[in-house]
Amino acid sequence: MSSFSSWRSNKGRAITVADYYKKFGSIFGGVTTAIGALPIISGLFPEKLSLYLFPPLGNVWRAIAVILAGLVTLILFFVNDASFAVSKAGRLRALVLTFAFALTGACSFLITSHRVVRAVDIPTLGKTITVTIGFERTEFADSISPQMSDWELLHQRGTSEEQIRKLWKDKSVLWARLALFTSYLLFLLNATATACFAVLFDSLGLPTSP
Repeated sequence: MSSFSSWRSNKGRAITVADYYKKFGSIFGGVTTAIGALPIISGLFPEKLSLYLFPPLGNVWRAIAVILAGLVTLILFFVNDASFAVSKAGRLRALVLTFAFALTGACSFLITSHRVVRAVDIPTLGKTITVTIGFERTEFADSISPQMSDWELLHQRGTSEEQIRKLWKDKSVLWARLALFTSYLLFLLNATATACFAVLFDSLGLPTSP
């Protein structure tokens, strides 16, 4: 019973979805939008920088990330009547937890990127191509030269999806991409949630309980 009562509607300021999304015109709202749009914004930057804003996984993965970030903003609106939303301590706890998860996700993403993302310079074209490889090479790749680095292999064989599948085992590539995307989502969705909570709490006004 106590568990149920802790989630009953608060007696603070009632807000509608329209009120909530109007607040996205504020500074907090702008930060939330910028974070959620990172997968799109990344395309505006050079390859070597954009890979830290969104991994080189393709447009389908990019669209999924943006849609999920958008859903986070909507889902969090429905916690506006939870007791923690009008509690000073509850608000702080929500912000700290989502920020901690976002930080964990960012660290995991950077570690995974270091392991499976390769930026290959193409001097003749004057550009850099970033690709996601796998965790384990194929026998074909080892037959070329076991001592070759990933970059040397990609320089020699090319950076197309076909060549990546020849050089790294299919399951290895799949698991690498899933690990990369999952760690990125852990960062993106929690960072979006942190900023989104700031928007929600701003909409609700000052907390009505400690």
